[in-house]
Amino acid sequence: PANSVSVWQRDPWTTTAQLGVVTPTAAQPGVKVIISGQGFGAASGSVRFGTTAAAITSWSDRQIVASVPSVGQGSSVVTVTRSGSPTASNGFNFSVYQARLVPVTFTVYNAAPTNPGDNIYLTGNTVELGNWATTPATAIGAMLTNASTYPNWWLTVSVPAGKTIQYKFIRIRADGSVTWENGGNHSYAVPTSGVGAVNVNWQY
Repeated sequence: PANSVSVWQRDPWTTTAQLGVVTPTAAQPGVKVIISGQGFGAASGSVRFGTTAAAITSWSDRQIVASVPSVGQGSSVVTVTRSGSPTASNGFNFSVYQARLVPVTFTVYNAAPTNPGDNIYLTGNTVELGNWATTPATAIGAMLTNASTYPNWWLTVSVPAGKTIQYKFIRIRADGSVTWENGGNHSYAVPTSGVGAVNVNWQY
């Protein structure tokens, strides 16, 4: 999540791989990812996204480069198994995207009033839009604003090309409480290429 770091430690006596982080944390099948950790061993073992094996590009004791396999969209747990070991590493939650992505700038005008520490977020019906998540760590944002544009907020998000998406804007207070805009879901047909733009009013 945003504003977070990954920290891991390894028991030097264990023969099980210890997975620290996967970069990036979300991608489409075929995209190469870097898996960092310790105890992977010198010889190539295996990397799995869920139960599906990934193709390995390079392997060292502390870093692996592998390609995201063809698995379903959504969350997939990545594990590493050392060569000759029967035990997989700890898991890392990875998000798999299925469609080619197009950057879309979402702008909401006259959003709900905010106090210091409050922010406006975007959430919707795809993995890229948080699957209707409502926490700062899982919704999309915080969106951006400044003194000259407030109470208008904007954010550029990559969403599936050619897909009709559903989304809404929410205000998350500093204490974590959530206010949804009223009315039905917004709908947008994402272009098949190039870039997109959405400009809507907050629904009161």
